[in-house]
Amino acid sequence: MSGFAMRVALIVSLVLVIGELHAQDSLNVRRVGHLGNLWDHADGVAVAGHYAYVATNASGLRVMDVQTLDFPEEVGHCLVPGGALGVAVSGHYVLVAAGESGLQIVDVAQPQIPRLVSALRTPGSAVCVVSVGSYAFIASFSEGVRVVDISDPLAPREVGSFAALNLVRSLCVAESYLYAADYDQGMVVLDISVPSMPVRVGAFHPEANWAYDMAATRDYVYLLDDYYGLHVLDVSDPRTPVQIGQCGVQNSTDVKVAGSVAYVTNERGLHMIDISAGGSGISDDPRRSVGGLHRGHDGIPGRRVARSARHQCGQSGISRGTGEL
Repeated sequence: MSGFAMRVALIVSLVLVIGELHAQDSLNVRRVGHLGNLWDHADGVAVAGHYAYVATNASGLRVMDVQTLDFPEEVGHCLVPGGALGVAVSGHYVLVAAGESGLQIVDVAQPQIPRLVSALRTPGSAVCVVSVGSYAFIASFSEGVRVVDISDPLAPREVGSFAALNLVRSLCVAESYLYAADYDQGMVVLDISVPSMPVRVGAFHPEANWAYDMAATRDYVYLLDDYYGLHVLDVSDPRTPVQIGQCGVQNSTDVKVAGSVAYVTNERGLHMIDISAGGSGISDDPRRSVGGLHRGHDGIPGRRVARSARHQCGQSGISRGTGEL
């Protein structure tokens, strides 16, 4: 993903979580635009070129022109059977995870006129989708990971699966490995060098907590659980993930990573965490902590205000989880 696309995805993610939050009291954050007042619920975003594609549940797929970040404009939309829960971009198609309606494929060659062109009903409930080449990997919640050949977007077909999982909520890909957030089973590592035959090669289990979301770079995975918050895992050897850092942002729901910052959201707002310590953990120097936007009350009922967020996080001396096959 280009630097511009990553920047846009982070800004849109911030908007999805913070909503109407004021930013004048925030730390190193300036809200640059907002769309979504008429959407049902924004669940995911993918960016290609200067367009952002937002999954808005019952409101379907929304297409935003974000070339001018201060003035984002919705230019198109497409209702999706089952609701849009997750999105990924493959060429001029958007792949939509649509709950019990499985995978829905939308042609966005003309972003102003997105067209639903094909669909594939998959077992379980499709909640997340990622694309790798001519394949889509779908998190089907209770039915594991489904592998779909999208070489012909008009005729997608399931060609493989890995069902030996519990409740898959989120997926991310780095190199030839697929990382799955498997709720109370933690993170599971699948080798997808043969896409139609995923093979489990490793795992990481946060201590008695639930894995919600994650982001990946080549050698690191940033995993969220509901209690300990952000785990930084060294996956230079994907078969044996090793925790090298941790930051206690509780009840976290979403994470994005760009450069040396991890952007984490929870019910209190957006938290930005410095992960620049040599690429090997989270900085424990509070001067290098970042911050973010918090929801809070200033004594006036019904009014939300922005507050800076600081975290004193460090490398973990004792791992709060185990890496194993």
